[in-house]
Amino acid sequence: MNGAQRGIFENLLLYLESNNANFDYIGNESLEKLSTVAESSAPYKGTLMQEAKAALELIHKEEAAQQKLERKTATEAIQQSIDKLKSFVDFAKLDTKQQDEIIAPFERVINKIEQERFIGNIPTKANNATTDLYQKQLELTVRWANPPKTDEPGSNEPAKPKIVFVRKESVKINFTKPVLETKQEVEEYLAALKEQYLRIFDEDKRISL
Repeated sequence: MNGAQRGIFENLLLYLESNNANFDYIGNESLEKLSTVAESSAPYKGTLMQEAKAALELIHKEEAAQQKLERKTATEAIQQSIDKLKSFVDFAKLDTKQQDEIIAPFERVINKIEQERFIGNIPTKANNATTDLYQKQLELTVRWANPPKTDEPGSNEPAKPKIVFVRKESVKINFTKPVLETKQEVEEYLAALKEQYLRIFDEDKRISL
């Protein structure tokens, strides 16, 4: 093969070798067409190369559309976390530089998501940002907004303990039923939830929603 046919063949081989992480998001028919051509002993015969070119173009369109959708969903989720942080009274206590430092890691994640070509990595990055990173930046916000005053001349105020936040998703509820079927069960579930929430407050922790 040479010329245009060789270029098409090399492109489809490169795609199959370097983009398998995206195969779950692509139509099987198009991928099977590429595999058929790649495994053919005479891919240059008949219309195989034209079909492969059309299949590869369709795959790129499907891939781009799915990337766009996942990026939009991920960015919106991260923006919601940013907005929640900004809504805290403690966030308003910070100076502009501190506020920028709190938000900057989220913006870096968004930039990475815009460059991420593997579709499955996009929601993973977003989830890390809206859980672990959010928790970290929330605790940092509270700590910066409420610094200890022991260094001030004449101050005998003890250092404030570090405020620990517990994500509501991580709260384990002592409730065995997998589904709520009656009003009574709703009441029992809420009672179990309340018990766990109050236990967390008894440990001098807070719950992040």
